[in-house]
Amino acid sequence: MTHGCYSFLMLLLLFTCGLCFSFPRI
Repeated sequence: MTHGCYSFLMLLLLFTCGLCFSFPRI
C-alpha cells in the first residue's frame, strides 16, 4: 500500500464522517 493511496483513503474517511455529521441518520 503506497503512501499516496493511504492518504487518499484517510481523506475519503474524513469526508464520509463529515457527511454523517452533516446529515445524521435518525
